[in-house]
Amino acid sequence: MNLKAGTDSTYLATINFPPSSLQHGDVVEYRIVAVDNSVAQNQRSDPSSSTYYTLNVVALAPTQTSYSNDFNAPSSDFFGNAFSIATPSGFSNGAIHSTHPYTDGSGSNDESNYVYQLRIPIQLQSQDAFITFEEIVLVEPGVTGSVFGDGDFGIM
Repeated sequence: MNLKAGTDSTYLATINFPPSSLQHGDVVEYRIVAVDNSVAQNQRSDPSSSTYYTLNVVALAPTQTSYSNDFNAPSSDFFGNAFSIATPSGFSNGAIHSTHPYTDGSGSNDESNYVYQLRIPIQLQSQDAFITFEEIVLVEPGVTGSVFGDGDFGIM
């Protein structure tokens, strides 16, 4: 690992795999082990010595000129985090659902970033290209008495 320029404790590393060595569905497990230069050779692992970070290998599917899905059957068309295709109690049809409730932010500024990406590239027509979808959003209610535009109206 190499020290990132302009920092005093951020290190970077690149792990290269031969392109043909990984296939869709493979899982890469890894752990970072740091050993200092002291006589004692102090060592620390992240995550702990009994677990690993996991990286799911996802390949894009062949390009299509259209895509349709009613989400009523299992599908491997999407990949990402904090979403799934499900038909929860009270719903009559399947849909893409985020985790309920959202987990507390774990990134910088207590933010979390969620991604659910279609793994099928869609080739668009040069004209009359359309995308349609239905969306239902439940936003956490804000402070009683607040009005739209106020910072405490709802979670933004």
